Amino acid sequence: MPSWDQYRPPAFTYDPVLKKLLCTHPDLGWNLLVYDPAANSFRIGESVYPGKPSKQILGGLVYDSLNREVLMIGGVSKENGAMPTCLY
Repeated sequence: MPSWDQYRPPAFTYDPVLKKLLCTHPDLGWNLLVYDPAANSFRIGESVYPGKPSKQILGGLVYDSLNREVLMIGGVSKENGAMPTCLY
C-alpha cells in the first residue's frame, strides 16, 4: 500500500438538499465531482479550490445542515500558508 505522502483518499459528503454525492481529490485538480445516484451519472464542476492546498493536511468536505451548504475544510496553501475554508 502506498504511504500517506503519496496517496490520499478522496473527500466525500452527501448533500441531502441536492440529493447528490460530492467528491474532491488532488487528482481531480481539486474540482468538485458531483454524482447523481438517481440518474447514475456524474459531472465535474467548474469551481476549484483556491491555491494549491497540501494534500497531507486537507480536512475534507462537510455538509452544514444548519446553513444547508457544503464546505471544504482546510488544506494549507503551499503559496501563502493560508488555510481557507471554501463554500460550494
